[in-house]
Amino acid sequence: MNIKIDIIDHGKQRYDTVGDWYYDASNVLHIKVSKMADARHELLVAIHEMIEAVLCEEENIAEEEVTAFDVAYEANRKDGDVTEPGDSIKAPYYKQHQIATGMEKILAAVMHVDWNSYEKDINQLVWRT
Repeated sequence: MNIKIDIIDHGKQRYDTVGDWYYDASNVLHIKVSKMADARHELLVAIHEMIEAVLCEEENIAEEEVTAFDVAYEANRKDGDVTEPGDSIKAPYYKQHQIATGMEKILAAVMHVDWNSYEKDINQLVWRT
């Protein structure tokens, strides 16, 4: 398996998200993470995306299906809503997202990352606060 992780300016994401993944024609998993002030936050997002992508592939959930759901979710987001698309029970990758988030939280605790600060960092990027 080949995985390429890039830290990019938030405005260069395919849609309003801090973490994105997709496979290219050569089956390389690309993970795009928005640049943040704390490199540990970037790492947590990257690991979340990697776990989610691999679990989706395992269950034959296509990236296009995940992205389409996310884009539609964001287009219909109500002011003040800070939930992630993958937290919706309607998300085709709900289970995979929940597992990735659980692993992300464990790693954050081991790395002494305050979860509330981490979420605030993310929310500031996606204009939810």
